[in-house]
Amino acid sequence: MSTDFTTRATHTAMEDTICSNELCRENEAYFNGLRFLVNKKFQQFNQVIKKHAIAYKWRAQRTKTIQH
Repeated sequence: MSTDFTTRATHTAMEDTICSNELCRENEAYFNGLRFLVNKKFQQFNQVIKKHAIAYKWRAQRTKTIQH
């Protein structure tokens, strides 16, 4: 009976490990997808900021040229 209990406990622990590994893979896939989307939005944000910075510098230089 003791051996039966140990075998069942070991089998249950293995099943839990398999389930947790599957869950880890699902979580990893989810967070990789989330990370991809966040990085994509961050790149778009940086592009917008760079465009505005270039436009601002151009306007500032143009204003200086007109004033002189």
